Amino acid sequence: MRISFDLDGTLAFPADSRRCDPRLPFLERPATALGLRTGTHALLQSLADHGHEVWIYTESLRGKRELTDWLMGCGIVLGGVVNRQIHESRWLEVGCPQPKPRKCPLGWTPFSNQQELKISYGMRV
Repeated sequence: MRISFDLDGTLAFPADSRRCDPRLPFLERPATALGLRTGTHALLQSLADHGHEVWIYTESLRGKRELTDWLMGCGIVLGGVVNRQIHESRWLEVGCPQPKPRKCPLGWTPFSNQQELKISYGMRV
């Protein structure tokens, strides 16, 4: 199963947050640095070990390569990343002039026909 996670406020927080795992590298940005939530590495590794494909689906404008490289540096291999630019351009490719809501799991429709689970802030697992 493909399982996608939102980044900000779900898997990542400002680096000075007590929720971050200080053992993992931060994503350094001009305005702020992000750190992964404690337990994220173990969770995502367990999902991958059980054959699930882990993706990031974020509203952020961070680049796909930037996120992939950062998470690889944390020991996490992703199946893929969908950021705001990718989301909006894919919806336009399939003929939808107004991109569907970014936080709606149906937003995956143009990306795949696989079973998916999207986890974002406010959801309990």
